[in-house]
Amino acid sequence: MEPGQYHGCQHGNRLGQPVTTQAMIDAVHKQGFKTMREPVTWNGHFGGSPTYTIDATWMARVAAIANYALNDSMYVMINTHHDGWYNLSSTSPTVQAEVVAIWTQIANAF
Repeated sequence: MEPGQYHGCQHGNRLGQPVTTQAMIDAVHKQGFKTMREPVTWNGHFGGSPTYTIDATWMARVAAIANYALNDSMYVMINTHHDGWYNLSSTSPTVQAEVVAIWTQIANAF
């Protein structure tokens, strides 16, 4: 999967950086990169229990950015970024339910 690139994908324009486009990913791919890490902040983009449904617009944007890399035959790793709302070692049933529900939706989407 090497070489790889951490791409600070902009799912919106919160930080004043340009929004990620297919052309941007094409340029990265042309430099020889074959892998892209897409860090995603899920916090604030899902509903309450028991389903913790991820906002469809947010998921569509995450998928669009992943597809930019997939269109270039790149590998894509989607992960959580700045999501301090959970602790994977937590024994809290609520935290466990949130993590399972959210990652099940992510896995089903990809």
